[in-house]
Amino acid sequence: MAKLKGDSIAVLEYFTSGAFSNSDAVGRTNYYSITSVPRAKFDGRRQVSGGSDATFNQYHNAYVMEMNFPSACLLDIFVDYDTTTRNLKVKSRVTAVDAFENARIRYAIAESHIYYPWGGPPPSPKLDSVHHVVRKMLPNYVGVSIPAMNPNDTFIDSQIYALSSAWEDTNCYVVVFVQDDDDPTHPVYLGGTTVLDFR
Repeated sequence: MAKLKGDSIAVLEYFTSGAFSNSDAVGRTNYYSITSVPRAKFDGRRQVSGGSDATFNQYHNAYVMEMNFPSACLLDIFVDYDTTTRNLKVKSRVTAVDAFENARIRYAIAESHIYYPWGGPPPSPKLDSVHHVVRKMLPNYVGVSIPAMNPNDTFIDSQIYALSSAWEDTNCYVVVFVQDDDDPTHPVYLGGTTVLDFR
């Protein structure tokens, strides 16, 4: 889906066990009350279970349906990354289109192209790498509370984080999204993704 839809979709994968598990990933799966994997959430509210090639049409249909929902806000993302210190600064600006409240802005640092043979017994695993792995959420999986917004109101937030030396920064990207925590389905109003701005 990411290859097919490009910038119109932001993919995050939460690993709750094994080499790529972390507290943010566990917190996010608990947020959605997910008890079995693989399972995909589209904009928070639409769910598809299974991860085989046969589920692609379900993924695509969920994507198409979610794209029909207008967003309650606009989102601008600015990223600054220093390759020497590995310090990442992300600044976001949320502008309300419609009135909303009880929303949070969430930041995720994800990494792709991580060499990790899996999907079958040794010595012939089906796959040799994992992608879209959530390494860290800023400041954590809870995110940052956005005050009640009326049309044209603006909310600005910044987060700073030093990337681990164990991560290949050229394969990392940032996803920022605004999510309704009040609605039981937790819809995502809008999200965006950006690569690191190397300097």
